[in-house]
Amino acid sequence: MKIKVLTIILIIACFGCRSTSGYVRTELYFGLSNSDGPIPYGDWEIFKENHVNKILTGYTEVTAKGYWRNSEGEEFPENSIMLIYLHKQDEVNKLDSLINLYKTQFQQESVLQVDVPVRAYFK
Repeated sequence: MKIKVLTIILIIACFGCRSTSGYVRTELYFGLSNSDGPIPYGDWEIFKENHVNKILTGYTEVTAKGYWRNSEGEEFPENSIMLIYLHKQDEVNKLDSLINLYKTQFQQESVLQVDVPVRAYFK
């Protein structure tokens, strides 16, 4: 029994010690609709030019079709934009600023943010 417990502790410790390059991969999902209907792609382009390009140092943009369900169980398709941003952990405030700008400008309840520590190297 003691050997099993020790093995489990060592496995957990190894995952905690796993080496990373100090980068975080963040995915931001921006919905392109609100209570007034679809948000025109041109409005996203203006937002990107005025804010995204000035706040982030580089990113990948992916157009997507998302689906979500409200609290009543109704399903909604929604065009969306996913930004993939690779950054150091200390850049999180930039992302919060960008999310808040988007939510305010386009009357959004939320922007989905997914953060994953990654090994990344620019060679």
